[in-house]
Amino acid sequence: MLKAKQSIKIVLGIIIAVTLFHLCILFKIIPYDIAWGGRLTNDSEMYVFESVSIGLNLLLGLALLIKGNYIKPIIPQKRSHNYFVDISCAFCLQYHW
Repeated sequence: MLKAKQSIKIVLGIIIAVTLFHLCILFKIIPYDIAWGGRLTNDSEMYVFESVSIGLNLLLGLALLIKGNYIKPIIPQKRSHNYFVDISCAFCLQYHW
């Protein structure tokens, strides 16, 4: 069974990898037509989608760093927990749309 700290480290690694992927798309190292299900039609849409995605990933990473006590909390623990619940709900809802 994984301990909480190990789980947080694994998820942080995934977040770093996903953020790097989105940065590669943002800087056009990777073509954006392979991301977002092929829904992006121009560069301006890509910049908006990628900026939002990178921002959300950074917030999730920050909440994980706080949860794992790697950094001093700049937001209350309860708010970081609520953020995890909100993200979970958003992932669940996206499959029903």
